[in-house]
Amino acid sequence: MNHGNPAGHTARTYNMQTVRFTGVAALLFLFALVRVFRPMSDWAYTQWLFSYQYGFVKRGLHGEILHRLGADGSYILIVSLSVLILAGISVLLFRLFLILLTGNQNLPEGGKTLLSSPIQLKVWLFFLLAMFHSATFQMLYFNIGRLEHIHLILTLACLLLMVQGPDTGSEKKGGTVSSRKRSVLFPAVTFTVLVSLLVHEAFYFFFLPVLFMAWIYTDRGTLIYNIMRASLFAGASILTWYIAVYGLMDIDQYYPYMEAMREQYGSRALYSSLMVVFRDTSMNLEYTQHWLLNSPRIPVYILFFLMMMSPGAIFFWKLYRRDFQHSLKALKTLFSSRKITTSESESLLRAAVILSCLSPLCLIPLGFDVFRWFGITFLNLFMMTALLSINNSFRTHLYAITNRYWYLAALAIGLSFLIGGLDAFYSFSSSIHAADWGEIIFRYISS
Repeated sequence: MNHGNPAGHTARTYNMQTVRFTGVAALLFLFALVRVFRPMSDWAYTQWLFSYQYGFVKRGLHGEILHRLGADGSYILIVSLSVLILAGISVLLFRLFLILLTGNQNLPEGGKTLLSSPIQLKVWLFFLLAMFHSATFQMLYFNIGRLEHIHLILTLACLLLMVQGPDTGSEKKGGTVSSRKRSVLFPAVTFTVLVSLLVHEAFYFFFLPVLFMAWIYTDRGTLIYNIMRASLFAGASILTWYIAVYGLMDIDQYYPYMEAMREQYGSRALYSSLMVVFRDTSMNLEYTQHWLLNSPRIPVYILFFLMMMSPGAIFFWKLYRRDFQHSLKALKTLFSSRKITTSESESLLRAAVILSCLSPLCLIPLGFDVFRWFGITFLNLFMMTALLSINNSFRTHLYAITNRYWYLAALAIGLSFLIGGLDAFYSFSSSIHAADWGEIIFRYISS
């Protein structure tokens, strides 16, 4: 009598468990995206209407391209383009996050390995956190049409180009890539930097630092190549300054420009959104300060934000604390004119990569969409953690931390699923409702 193969039966059972788990997670993920998805705001739509018809102006490249192509700039057209960009981001970001599960294997091979293996909490949990977090897909779908989506799709394409192929780098030293790959990557990064800055100058803080640090991490480069990269970064700095200073329209043109835009595009062209091409740095500082000090709901939004985001922030600290400790030790060694070890060098570089993720926070004094800056910071942290996972030893460390602090990751996933995507101005949509109820209760008590 043939009782079958117990080992084979176990393998098939594990396979079906993994498939079912993946299916349920995918359905919950789609539900989360559908729930947070909302139509493009008039603010975001207006940002697509700037062009060079009235002379050089910041954030005008995409509008100028549409104008040269004869596009009418209608709401339906801009929404369609934004949805296409968002779809491209979704594919590329998912592929980057998949490195958390499969390492740097190609997609078919990694997918087969994953689905044929038993479910391991330490392997899956951080991947699910990256997918469900309020600052990743949910934030992107909640804020459709934002100009940083153009930045993001170009940046993701460059990041995946860096990590693809067998010449990404050795396990310990990294930085060994072919001249053929460099000949493709340098023009790709240059194109990304130039286009992104002309689309929105805040790319300099959004994604430029992580793009360059990821580039250095995956390819330490030769002396000549590093000089070229330093020159590109210096050029990006000069271009950002030029756009910020000379990309403004004269204040005397404000009302004629507003009326012309309203006449051409209708009431969806918002005055407040159009104003960004007239405000300089000092005006932005004053505007942000006024908003922070004169909006009674801001403390509620900030408190709600800190409560909801703290589990994820603590998890990242646990994950990278060792690297920062080793980095401090390595810096002391360097100042003592001694040679640092390979592991200290890796930790120092990883710490620099993670610090580059925090660059969007520099915009807090310059723009009142504070939670947008925090959202992009968390998005950068997830993207760079995925990129660092091409290193097997780091991915093993990530699994160990996830296994040890699984409750932080699980809590962050649950909170993100409940509160939805990060908003630009009001932290989460749920915090808006909380502030509304707080105001109602306050008025009731006051009366």
